[in-house]
Amino acid sequence: MKGVVDVLTFRNDRLLIISFSDCTVKDASGKVYFQPEWGTYDMAVGERIVSVFAGAADKDAYEGAGTGTGEPIAAGVYSDRVKALQEVYQSIREVREAEGDVDTLVKKLAGLDANFSDTWLAAMEILEIALDRDKQDLAIDAEGYLRMMKTKHPELDKLIQDGIRLAKDRNISLTLSQ
Repeated sequence: MKGVVDVLTFRNDRLLIISFSDCTVKDASGKVYFQPEWGTYDMAVGERIVSVFAGAADKDAYEGAGTGTGEPIAAGVYSDRVKALQEVYQSIREVREAEGDVDTLVKKLAGLDANFSDTWLAAMEILEIALDRDKQDLAIDAEGYLRMMKTKHPELDKLIQDGIRLAKDRNISLTLSQ
């Protein structure tokens, strides 16, 4: 990297961003990642990444800019099993959004094991709702189902473990914004 430091951005006495002008960024093999004619190069400074946002960094520039052909997309054809699973997700969503009857989720969780034994995400959502609404028995059952899924599908271990950890984090809200 080569350039001229123009601005140092601090917050709470910590350096966050170094802004460079006339900057070129290349890797060891010479592949160019940034050129001076592209403008100011802002380099984030830190020891770890604590959060990321999935989406365009510059929403004004990219949001709504589709790459489609403009042709209508044909509706998907779903099997009866997929339709039934979509209904499970819809009922979970209704409970989450409308503060509906959490007890209906007990049957949904039991139905997962009987009908959708390869599905873990619905159980994760049920766990989140049960913990949020202090339904400990349902939370224990949902977490048990998820732990069984980790055993059956070791490739999902980290994903499920992270989901359980996040579901139990009281600093994360289930509030949905409209």
